[in-house]
Amino acid sequence: MTLLQQRLHFKKFLRVRTEDGRELAFRYYDPRVLNIHLPTCTADEFYTLLGPLTALVAEQAGGGSLRMFGSGGIAMRVHEYALRAPGAAA
Repeated sequence: MTLLQQRLHFKKFLRVRTEDGRELAFRYYDPRVLNIHLPTCTADEFYTLLGPLTALVAEQAGGGSLRMFGSGGIAMRVHEYALRAPGAAA
């Protein structure tokens, strides 16, 4: 999938409407938002946001790890990966 295709897919999610009709900005690209929003999604909501991609990755608070939200058949899979500083022992 090209970057242009990704941009066109995610562009649809920049504005969302609340139940009472207010329009809000949805900062799906902000890891603080993504880490809170994705675990609350139903499978349908997650796959709608994911679109043709297989996973979304978000940095965790503090920058010490990443959380990957991926497609796992019917349900979302979540994996966490610790990050090491350059030169740190494995």
